[in-house]
Amino acid sequence: YEVVVPRTLSATMRITAGASRGKHAIYPLWPASVRANTTPADGIEGRLVYVGQGKLEQLLPRSLPGQIAVMEMAGSGEWQTVANFGPSAIILLGSDSEGRQDAQAHLARLPLNMPRFYIPAGPLADALRRELAPQAEVLRKAGELPPDQATVARLDCRVEFFSCTAENYYVLVPPAKPTAR
Repeated sequence: YEVVVPRTLSATMRITAGASRGKHAIYPLWPASVRANTTPADGIEGRLVYVGQGKLEQLLPRSLPGQIAVMEMAGSGEWQTVANFGPSAIILLGSDSEGRQDAQAHLARLPLNMPRFYIPAGPLADALRRELAPQAEVLRKAGELPPDQATVARLDCRVEFFSCTAENYYVLVPPAKPTAR
């Protein structure tokens, strides 16, 4: 049978300064209904603002509008609270402790213009935590971050929908030890 599915053509984050400087792969989340997690043609640029798991006490509301929020994938449904404070996009950092339920909490059934991207557990996610968490502390205490201390990034993502043929496979996996009836 025919289905329509998203295909990522390109998805990158370019960090212009700091320990994480360079061009990195990012992964768009599954589309929010018919809205793919993409960027405009000229990308999304902003300061990376770390918000931990996105809990209210971790948020820096005045620093989020128009910027790029960076949060833990394990923050589950808290991304919706983060989105309400106006970032241009949300980056989710993977960790060894995240599970299927964390990933499912980031899915949206309604079309939503809040691009969300995933960075898997590993060196880049760890480096971003190390670099951005101290910046978030400075923001909490001082209310501002000197421009030369901010980590700025540009996100670029292109996704297309295409039609393909899908098949269902049914497999019966017998138990290792049959149960007595």
